[in-house]
Amino acid sequence: MSDLLVLELKKHIDSIAPLTSDAWVELENIVRLTEVKKDDFLVREGALTADEIYLARGILRGFYLSYDGEEVNVAFYLENNVLPPHYFRTKNQTSQLNIQALSDVAVVEFNTEQFTALRYKHESLMKYGNIIVERELDYKTLREILLLTKSAEERYLEFRLMYPGLENYIAQYHIASYLGITPVSLSRIRQSVARN
Repeated sequence: MSDLLVLELKKHIDSIAPLTSDAWVELENIVRLTEVKKDDFLVREGALTADEIYLARGILRGFYLSYDGEEVNVAFYLENNVLPPHYFRTKNQTSQLNIQALSDVAVVEFNTEQFTALRYKHESLMKYGNIIVERELDYKTLREILLLTKSAEERYLEFRLMYPGLENYIAQYHIASYLGITPVSLSRIRQSVARN
């Protein structure tokens, strides 16, 4: 099973920037598989972390704690995708983001420093890394625009486009937190959308 998940990482990278065989051999040598049970944490805010993360199986959420201890979801991560680059998630090698499993999860991890060295050595990995950074910047910009300029219903409709079918697999309060509304408001919006 672990070999299959590592090969899925290769397919993921190849779909963005085809790897040379040399680049893949060197990358494969630094990866490791981690499994996390539903509701457990892959990374907690404040923990030392130095890894890039590819989600091979399952669903993760990223969230911050507000000043009053409330969880604020900022992203959901679906299988066969890479999480935001390490430097988006950390400060001084310390995680700024909580990452929790919303289902049983399998991730392929690799050390950031080792990956950076490989990126500078292999053009295909440099291209892959640059595209992932661009995607993360696009996501953060879109999220900011949605939160600042769109109604709650518009944010919900955009959520459904960004994460098709996800609402069938995760708790509604997680979605409400992501949208910046209460679960009661989300319920009303869902009823309104269903009627239209």
